[in-house]
Amino acid sequence: MASSERTKRGNPRKSRLARFPTSFMWGSFEFEPTEDDWRRIETAYPFLSPADRDEISRMATDYLRRVPFESYAPKAVDAMAWLVEVEKAATVFWNAGHKRASNEEKELAVTYARCLVERHIGHRLLPRGSEWYALTGIMAHVVAAFASAKCEMEKDARAGFVEGQMWDELVCQLTDFAKQRVYPFSASKGVDKTSDRTSPFIGLVRELQNTFPEECRRHTASDMALAEAIAVARRKRPTEG
Repeated sequence: MASSERTKRGNPRKSRLARFPTSFMWGSFEFEPTEDDWRRIETAYPFLSPADRDEISRMATDYLRRVPFESYAPKAVDAMAWLVEVEKAATVFWNAGHKRASNEEKELAVTYARCLVERHIGHRLLPRGSEWYALTGIMAHVVAAFASAKCEMEKDARAGFVEGQMWDELVCQLTDFAKQRVYPFSASKGVDKTSDRTSPFIGLVRELQNTFPEECRRHTASDMALAEAIAVARRKRPTEG
């Protein structure tokens, strides 16, 4: 078992927070089990033929290459927090810029201050002599853009990465693999009464992911926790037709 070199940024925390459909990571993990790893897998699930290793390797490789992107995809909650903070500041600026003074004397003072600001803005994209009004007009569009951006952000998050989704897909692929070969695929949370052991399929998933880098493993607290996660992954799978 090994992984390729990649930039270390610490192990990502497992989270079900909504994430955006974009991610970036340097390098990827490779599936490189040792012969001892295979023996443990085949002892836990003693139905595998030598030819089955290739198919299991394909599924595991695909999982390890894709799963890190779930963890490193940016969280919608972080983006929303930034957007709300900047939106508040922009709204305060816009409201203050349009607030009328309480009397004529104060209004003249505000006008004087505004003229000084206009003099020092001096941006080539703002019309000379009316920089302030152009700026506040731009800010009106900016404030409106924040509201639209928040709506779009929520939509993007619903279509984004969900941490644990790749693991669920791997479990469903392994389930299909077992069904197609008429191998046992039940994942009871109890023990097999005839042998006092957990279901072989649970053993397959457990020993297979024990060959993965630690940050790519899930539901490792116990066989019962693993069985429950397998059941949940299968329930969440979209039905065909």
